[in-house]
Amino acid sequence: WDIHWHNGHKMPSEEQYLHMIINKTSVLPRLCVRLIARIMEEDPAEMVYYVEQLGAAFQIQDDLIAIKSDIYAKERGILAEDIHEGKRTLIVSHAYCKSNTISAAEKERLLEILDMGTKDEKILREAVDILNRSGAVEYAEMRAKSMLEEAWARVDKSLPNNSGKQKLKQLSNFLINRDL
Repeated sequence: WDIHWHNGHKMPSEEQYLHMIINKTSVLPRLCVRLIARIMEEDPAEMVYYVEQLGAAFQIQDDLIAIKSDIYAKERGILAEDIHEGKRTLIVSHAYCKSNTISAAEKERLLEILDMGTKDEKILREAVDILNRSGAVEYAEMRAKSMLEEAWARVDKSLPNNSGKQKLKQLSNFLINRDL
């Protein structure tokens, strides 16, 4: 779906986007958890949910970094790489489908820029400005954090209190608070 969406064929809903990234970003950790649970003969449901949400939150944070970080842009050689590639991220979907702080013309301009495949920094900055004005950047930041907080609350009860649990919590916090 990812490729289909960013080739301009459809704007995913938030639910569709989250489903796609959970099945893209979280598949390997989910498999590992299920294998470990089978070896230990335990029910992996809470941990599977946690790694799915962690993977999704990681991807959302990655999408945010791609449009916010000048260091990332310098390392990748392009500003707003996801916009250049036409990706319909959660940020884009929220701006287009749910924002009432930008006009219909701005929403159409955002799609136009996504479909251009441009490397023109002025045009890419225009798209980033639209996303910022729409409130979608702040929404995505909040969504990633709330997904992980909810998942942690569920898995926290089933994990023993030890240094491994503390390190897992630190890793979770790092993944959604990182700036690169």
